[in-house]
Amino acid sequence: MERFNSNHSDKKYLQDRYKWIQFFIERFDPLSHLIMISLFIAGHMSLVDKGVSSDALLLFIGTTVFFFKLRCFDEVKDLDLDMKINPSRPLPRELLSVFDMKDAIILCFIFENIIFYTIDLDAGIAMSIASLYSLIMYKEFFLGSWFRDKLTSYASAHTLVTILLSLSIFCAIDGRALYALDISMYFFSVVSWLLFNIFELGRKTFLESEERDQVESYSKVWGKGGAVVLVLVHACIAEVILALGVGLSSSFAKIYFNSCFVVFVLSGIYFLIKKSGRSGSFFRGYSSFYIILIYLGVIIEKLL
Repeated sequence: MERFNSNHSDKKYLQDRYKWIQFFIERFDPLSHLIMISLFIAGHMSLVDKGVSSDALLLFIGTTVFFFKLRCFDEVKDLDLDMKINPSRPLPRELLSVFDMKDAIILCFIFENIIFYTIDLDAGIAMSIASLYSLIMYKEFFLGSWFRDKLTSYASAHTLVTILLSLSIFCAIDGRALYALDISMYFFSVVSWLLFNIFELGRKTFLESEERDQVESYSKVWGKGGAVVLVLVHACIAEVILALGVGLSSSFAKIYFNSCFVVFVLSGIYFLIKKSGRSGSFFRGYSSFYIILIYLGVIIEKLL
């Protein structure tokens, strides 16, 4: 008989922990998320102009925990569809269970709030509001499948949590309450929401030849042209707010951000005139990369 404290139980324990490592690799790629979250936080820090504080590591960990929680939300909410069209994903193939996800979600709720309250009381209060909104978001705003079927509105309501997360970060960096921040910080939080909307809209926009049965897409809802216009309008509004609301209007900012937008427009045109090939991959890739380009531009602008 195997003893509870035997080497066998140790091996089983390590195997169970490895499942989470495998989940991270597959569904929360460490490298891409490390880059995105680092630039996300650095963009906020560059606007506050208070230098790198001793709380920067805590801020990075808390923000990472928050984003990981959102990933766990999606794994649970998408499970029924993934069972049909993505059976190789971790939950459908039973690498982890729904209850494992829910345990992780609870731990994330606890740790993200502990971390932000450790940094500052006002930051903790702001994070509690963001956490509460994310929970309501997870519960589909208590509207069920009726709201989930409204793809664009549903996505925009979900990405609104980015505004609250962004404001929580500003509270942590600046040391002021949620209602007492500079107006430019509120504008920048709206830009963050628009950028994550672009990421979401762009990654689910396909050529007709790429569309899949049972897989929702914005190109199905708006048509290929409508989806591209929707993405580009978001990008245009984000750049206008950066210039007029956040105050990034130097010569460098104008050249850099306008160049990013022009490339976006060209990628959209390329996507529209092609019926097959790499245009879809390029447009979706640039939609994902655009968020990195914008935060990087904000950082460089403030360093110059």
